[in-house]
Amino acid sequence: MVGPERLYLAHTLQLTEAQVKVWFQNRRIKWRKHHLELTHQRLAVLKQQQLLLDDAHPDGHDTNSSNPDS
Repeated sequence: MVGPERLYLAHTLQLTEAQVKVWFQNRRIKWRKHHLELTHQRLAVLKQQQLLLDDAHPDGHDTNSSNPDS
């Protein structure tokens, strides 16, 4: 948020410009933290799915693929 917008918002909310600036900084940090947590959760799910697939096919071969050597 740039100066004039921050000044207008601060005046409208009866806050100081510094309070508005800090609020937006905190909001950005909270947003980044939330999205980082979501990313970690998604990666954990993908890792778990991969582990399940690896356990289902320990030799590394897909049971549905045709093997010309069989």
